[in-house]
Amino acid sequence: MKQKELNEILRLHEMWLNDKKGGKRADFRQTDLRNANLGGALLRNANLQYADLQYANLRNANLLNSDLRNADLQGVVWDFSCFPLWCGGSYFKTDVKLLRQLAAHMCTLECDDDEWLALKEAILPFAKKSHRAEDLGLLDREKL
Repeated sequence: MKQKELNEILRLHEMWLNDKKGGKRADFRQTDLRNANLGGALLRNANLQYADLQYANLRNANLLNSDLRNADLQGVVWDFSCFPLWCGGSYFKTDVKLLRQLAAHMCTLECDDDEWLALKEAILPFAKKSHRAEDLGLLDREKL
């Protein structure tokens, strides 16, 4: 999909989100968005089921309530994006980079539950391999 067409869909989607006449929900089901520049895009409530987003730029994108089920998100740039933590944000294809990043963020959370503390200790070596580990202070701490 060409950037001009993508920008128009995003413009109409933002209108739809704001209940403006002529707005239309972004429907990217089964769309080839490989290498797409969606940095900073407002993708709240967008339908991205089965979309191919390999190596897309989603930096600073707002994906709140977007439906990512069965999408291919390998190699995506996720930094500073709003990730959907609901059922529509599950069952998609990703790579180890995102998993390390999510684990790193989880390891910064404080909870005194013994089961969580044991799990946190087990995943910490994996999380420390995240590209965000230093920024999150995981490499500087003796024990979290």
